[in-house]
Amino acid sequence: LFADEDLEFLNVFAAQAAISLENARLHEKMLQNARFEQEMQIARDIQTSILPKVSDTPEYHISAFMRTATEVGGDYYDLFMEKEPYLGVFGDVSGHGLKSGLVMMMAEVAFNAFMRYDALRQEPLSSLYQQINATLFNNIQGRLANRLTGHEYSAMYMTFRLFRFDKIGNFEIFGSDHAEPFICRASTGEIKTISSTGFLIGIMENAALGDESYRFSLKKDDLLVFYSDGIEEAHREPKPIKYRKHHREEFGKDRIYSLIQENRHLLPEEIIKRVIDSVDQWLHEQEDDITLLIFKKK
Repeated sequence: LFADEDLEFLNVFAAQAAISLENARLHEKMLQNARFEQEMQIARDIQTSILPKVSDTPEYHISAFMRTATEVGGDYYDLFMEKEPYLGVFGDVSGHGLKSGLVMMMAEVAFNAFMRYDALRQEPLSSLYQQINATLFNNIQGRLANRLTGHEYSAMYMTFRLFRFDKIGNFEIFGSDHAEPFICRASTGEIKTISSTGFLIGIMENAALGDESYRFSLKKDDLLVFYSDGIEEAHREPKPIKYRKHHREEFGKDRIYSLIQENRHLLPEEIIKRVIDSVDQWLHEQEDDITLLIFKKK
């Protein structure tokens, strides 16, 4: 039998041992979290390094901005301007985070692989779009399908706008989008949205679609604006409790259009700053990736 003093000592010892074990567990968890955060930062650095360094050309002022909601994002833009015809892409993977970032990087690899071939760059945009879709679909099937739940897999897709243009301001655009790109005319401030002509990337390997691209021309000081839905859907209230209905006012298209119209005399870099400042003043917390790509004809 233990004396009272012995029992008290054992109780104290057991409590201290439990505290030590808990501290060791928390320390290990902190180390794991630190390693995970370091790995996510590396993934983010890799992702941002593959995005093009956008700069002006003799014919266009061009500027871009991207800020992810998490360490790795699903928004994507790219430009191929080594020779005419110039080509570009603006895309948005469903959701955000690591899985969306992986699909984004798959899209970047596919786009740049096709851009290496002069013949492919001359093909109808619908044909190029179809080939990129088939490549991305097979990659998602082969590399991600076994790692995703049924819901995650069915929700893994990408909106994707391909566009081709030349030095004098002629553009053609083909594809799908979360948020419609638009033109802002310098002389009047008129906004012209560019409707979708394609299907979502990554859903089906083959899909029937037309080959009609949206064609237009930019004149001096006209703007072409691509933006992700993270801007349009920015909320000023906290995210509601699950299953509780609650209307949250969004930043919305009209505010985006007004900001572009009011600042159309500025350069794209300055316009982007005005837009992002307004969004940041509006939103309560960033829940989705935010990306802008703006062209201004010289």
